[in-house]
Amino acid sequence: MPKVSRRVFIGLLASSAVASAGLILDLDKRGTQKQEAITTGESSGNTTTVTTTKNGSTSVSGVSTSVKTLGAIPIVKLIGISTFQAISSSGDVIFSGSCSEGSGTCGIYEAMTYVKDNYGIGRVELLGSFYPVGSPSPVQGVQLHGDATIYLSPTSLPFVLSSQRAGSIKLLWYQDVGIVNTLLSKTPSFSLSPYVYFPSMASSLFFANGNQSLGTPSSFTVAAWVNGGQNNNAGYVVTYGSLNAGISWTIQYGYGYVIFNTPYKTVQYSYDSSPFHVAVTYDNGVANMYVNGDPVTSSSCTISYVNPSYLWISNFPAKNQQSGISPTSAFPTIENVQFYNKALSPSQVKAISSPTADPVDPSISFWGLYRYIFYVGDLITGIGFQRMGGPLEGGVF
Repeated sequence: MPKVSRRVFIGLLASSAVASAGLILDLDKRGTQKQEAITTGESSGNTTTVTTTKNGSTSVSGVSTSVKTLGAIPIVKLIGISTFQAISSSGDVIFSGSCSEGSGTCGIYEAMTYVKDNYGIGRVELLGSFYPVGSPSPVQGVQLHGDATIYLSPTSLPFVLSSQRAGSIKLLWYQDVGIVNTLLSKTPSFSLSPYVYFPSMASSLFFANGNQSLGTPSSFTVAAWVNGGQNNNAGYVVTYGSLNAGISWTIQYGYGYVIFNTPYKTVQYSYDSSPFHVAVTYDNGVANMYVNGDPVTSSSCTISYVNPSYLWISNFPAKNQQSGISPTSAFPTIENVQFYNKALSPSQVKAISSPTADPVDPSISFWGLYRYIFYVGDLITGIGFQRMGGPLEGGVF
């Protein structure tokens, strides 16, 4: 491990050579503070001051936190600013770089590993904002603590959720989409697995937002992740319509095909495998179907919106009460339903073709059943599902 001398380290700090870096302040195994005061210089025109005194009070750019030692339990402090440089008070360089370097965790994993390797147990105190992009294996016996915000992404969420956490650590989403961060700022609402199941062909979810829940766009994209079997009695996946007015459009899985249906046209692709991702883009009379992110068929297609039109997920019980996807396992699911008021490009469709891919375009108007964010409704408007015919499982972390 590279090492800098204490004199050089303090000199670098005093001369602002590491002015914009995140710093680690290390406490020895007796819980005694090793470094009494550290001050950094200017970073991007802003002065950032980090001061740690013997009584354990720490302040960073006006943000204060109290650091309490835990007797014989070692504590490492990681402060996130714009770049992150982790140096122990003994001069060991633990991490130096951006959030995408090393493990891709802004130095969090490296700091936890340092504590684990040197002490066996302990905790890492976080202060500031962190934008991890990687998800290494969690470090057992080391707890994340402090006053910090971690902005999660699909790639970093498993590592953070699997790590022990305490204190005032906030978990928010890296994209400020719809009501997501409003929801997460009130309560940690995460799930590592699907949380709504469709155990029978009669199970369904129903979403209403006015008489035209998704509007009447001339161009749109609808997409969903399907983990269930075919049903030759319709096999509805996602349907836009109402029981009394009929169907505006629907995606089905049955009869040996993935199907996009309107009252005027059937666009279908021969397919029999699950799970899979299906997406349909519609642009002024032309429907393009994608399976697992790849274009599979295209056709001219007319859509006439019925009124009212609501969004149904799985069973659409207009003519039969058993017309949803069929169970192929104990827990069939439909996840990550996304609807955009435009036809996405092929590369954008490819980017959303998984249960954990988040939105790729600001035109999104509905986003539901996303695997990682626990919410039984639309993550864009915040409106909940009005009817549930499937059991709710999973958990909030």
